[in-house]
Amino acid sequence: MDKNIAAILRNDTKTISVTFGGGTGKSYTYVTNFNFERGDFAVVEVSGEFKVVKVEAVAPDLRLPPNSDIHFKWVVAKLDLSEYEKNCARNEEIESTLAQAYQRTMRNQLASNLLANLPDEARASLTPLLG
Repeated sequence: MDKNIAAILRNDTKTISVTFGGGTGKSYTYVTNFNFERGDFAVVEVSGEFKVVKVEAVAPDLRLPPNSDIHFKWVVAKLDLSEYEKNCARNEEIESTLAQAYQRTMRNQLASNLLANLPDEARASLTPLLG
């Protein structure tokens, strides 16, 4: 009997090509019933451990060689990065806003310290130039 009979008989399966380690190196084929696009990430089982892989290609249907000696493995899960990406965007906004505030604070403190140590006449002439 074909080692991939369950995948072959199901109507909701397709194959994807994935790579390990950031998309470089050899491509591996996995069976899935999840909807993937190129560039998505998936979780697969390898030697009893779960690994994150990058999807390099998605076949529109099941593309397995008939009577293959290889028992193709199934994708464990589709990795949803949407919450992570929202957190990163939120953190970037916070950091950017605070960086601007920090820069203004440092500029104002420096100007205040320097002006405080100038003679009155020099401070009066310099203040309008600073804006």
